[in-house]
Amino acid sequence: MLKFYLFFDAPLKVSSDRKAVQGNPRMVGDGFWLEQQDLIDNPGRLVDWEEYNQGHPDFVWMPINGFETGNGYRNPMLLGRHVEAISRALAAGAPVSPSPADPVTPPPQPSHPHPSDQSSEFKVVILRTDEMSNLSESAILAKINEFFVRAGIAASILDFQASGMSIRFEAEVSGGFTADSLKSLLTESGFKVLNLENK
Repeated sequence: MLKFYLFFDAPLKVSSDRKAVQGNPRMVGDGFWLEQQDLIDNPGRLVDWEEYNQGHPDFVWMPINGFETGNGYRNPMLLGRHVEAISRALAAGAPVSPSPADPVTPPPQPSHPHPSDQSSEFKVVILRTDEMSNLSESAILAKINEFFVRAGIAASILDFQASGMSIRFEAEVSGGFTADSLKSLLTESGFKVLNLENK
């Protein structure tokens, strides 16, 4: 059994069948896998990161909908009608058998291939948009991390500050990106970039 802890900005209430979250709680931070608790409790402990990273999935799809409405981002290996059929069958107590395979579209690849494994550090200033106006600092940071994940870019946020209308962060980015190419990617994803330069 694998356990993953999530944190919310309000007490979490679920339906009596424990299958649906009630209300609209907002997730705070990234959460952590159970085995990470030891690292949190003992931050100086030496870790074999290769072994540690193989101890849990990289991510988990939660197939409530076939895709997230609004942005079209979805698991390309998961068809909405199959999710609905499985959900109906499970609710009725019926056994679920696999259906014939449907052709699927392969996952999208980043449109900007990484020219190398070289990493660079960047200082970035973005404008807090209307979409981010009510988000907490941790939610904005999560949004920036999500951008890098969805773009297929290996990146680490080194420093982060959100004050007023500007959001400043420093990031170490792998893949040989230039300031211009990273700025272009952020802009394409809807971020309003005020400044981006090599550290």
